[in-house]
Amino acid sequence: MKKIALLAVAAILVSFQCDAQNNLSNLFKKAASAVTKNTDSSSSSILNTITSLIANNKVDEFQIAGNWNYSGAAISFKSENALSNIAGTVAEGTIEKKIDTYLNKLGIKPNAFKMNFASDGTVQMTVGSKRWNGTWTYEKTGAQVTLKFAKLITIRAYVAISGGELKLLFEANGLLKLVKSIASVSSNTTISALSSVLNSYNELYAGFRMTK
Repeated sequence: MKKIALLAVAAILVSFQCDAQNNLSNLFKKAASAVTKNTDSSSSSILNTITSLIANNKVDEFQIAGNWNYSGAAISFKSENALSNIAGTVAEGTIEKKIDTYLNKLGIKPNAFKMNFASDGTVQMTVGSKRWNGTWTYEKTGAQVTLKFAKLITIRAYVAISGGELKLLFEANGLLKLVKSIASVSSNTTISALSSVLNSYNELYAGFRMTK
């Protein structure tokens, strides 16, 4: 009788140990999964910075050439540190949506704002029925395109192309300079509102998402 009782106790202990090992194993798996997700998220954030864009730039001139149509606002930050400063306070998408709202009011919106980068180095920018002709040059090492519009503006933008989408990212003041050059005088209130958003974040770069 005692032997049977001892065997029963032993069986219970073995079962308990197996359950504990399984639970511990599951715990480690969940922890590893969480680390992987956090690492992936961090990598994604790093790739969204200007510093990383330059380091990982693979865009060539022939990829920029062509007709591009505005599809929405785009933003980036100069460094991972600048990007982490907004984490938990406001999403990048929220900032883009605000900027897009004001750009739309200024005529920079789908089917109205276009840029044609010709392979001969000329560029045409269209906003509604207005057109500006100029030139463009691309510096691959710095991932920057320089736009020159006669009697209008000379401005640089960082370039990123992924999945058939072109991003032109300007320094905040640079984007404002461009917008002021092509917007009507009656748009001063909207430009002021846009300026307020752009200057609310340190090391912010903003511009356009464009598709062919």
